[in-house]
Amino acid sequence: MQEQLDSLRHEAELLRGERVSSGSNKYEYAIHSKELVHRREEAIHQWHEAELNHKHHQESKQLEIELTTAQAQLFEKQAEALRLQIQLAEIKARKGAGSTSGNAGVSERKGAL
Repeated sequence: MQEQLDSLRHEAELLRGERVSSGSNKYEYAIHSKELVHRREEAIHQWHEAELNHKHHQESKQLEIELTTAQAQLFEKQAEALRLQIQLAEIKARKGAGSTSGNAGVSERKGAL
């Protein structure tokens, strides 16, 4: 884009430097000058559009990174919750097995008294 703008500037300077002698040359100069102004404005517009597109693309990529990070953290928390649930189930299973065998010992003693 910058090269295109520099080229248009250079071409406009060349046109300004030429001597305009006749009416048709003045007319051609005016038309060509207006074309250059239009092309320059168009190039500037395209440049701004490219900058905006790049900015939006960068923001989109940043949001994707943040989403992926959040998902990874969520999976880690879910895995930790599952590990804790497994530990709780194991503890309950041990207590259940221990109280069953402990109750059987108490029942045997009551019968002997």
